[in-house]
Amino acid sequence: MTTTWKLKQLQEWVETNRPEDSQTADLPKSLSRSALIVQYHARLARDAFAEFKQPDDNNYKMFVAMMSFEPDFSRAALVHEANIIATIHTVRNYADIFAQLANTLAMPIPLPERDSTFGRVADKLPESALKQGMLALNSSYWFRYLAAFSNISKHRRLLESKPSVSFEEGVSGLRVENFSYTFSSKETETEFPRCWGHDLLEETYSVYRRILELGQALNEHVLHDSQTD
Repeated sequence: MTTTWKLKQLQEWVETNRPEDSQTADLPKSLSRSALIVQYHARLARDAFAEFKQPDDNNYKMFVAMMSFEPDFSRAALVHEANIIATIHTVRNYADIFAQLANTLAMPIPLPERDSTFGRVADKLPESALKQGMLALNSSYWFRYLAAFSNISKHRRLLESKPSVSFEEGVSGLRVENFSYTFSSKETETEFPRCWGHDLLEETYSVYRRILELGQALNEHVLHDSQTD
């Protein structure tokens, strides 16, 4: 199911009601551009192994290509890996920009830009559907996974460059290694188990869709409030 956020409508509201606030007006434009980049990288990652997969062959063609070290297969693995990572980082950036927009438009007294992280904005927003949605996403497993992955992947690789095949599970692709991450001094270390790259990709895209739903809530918050003033 497609999730849409009428960003243009929000951008026009900012340009009409805050004509001097060009910085805020630029945020919907940045989000629109980032959305295209998310979709681009996700599509490339999903399609990377297409020529090596056949329905109902229990990943046999994938296994043969993997064992034969075909150059085309190695390239496909690289495309898959690179675009999963790019999708993750772009969705994380999308969440950061969204937090800045929510901070500017929905906060009675906006936080300084340096403090307008997703979690802090969610915590400081007045009680609303937007606040509850942001809090729920911020504490969700996969949102936290992406945050941890984005930080720890700067220091060591988590995606195996060599694809794997599990005939028992009937699954093939890249494996993402298990890792642990400490979010703050107030939390104990969080363990994230190993998963398949394609599962990580789809969960990343699900996080992106949830931010779009928050965008719908932001529109309702801003546009509805302006109509009732």
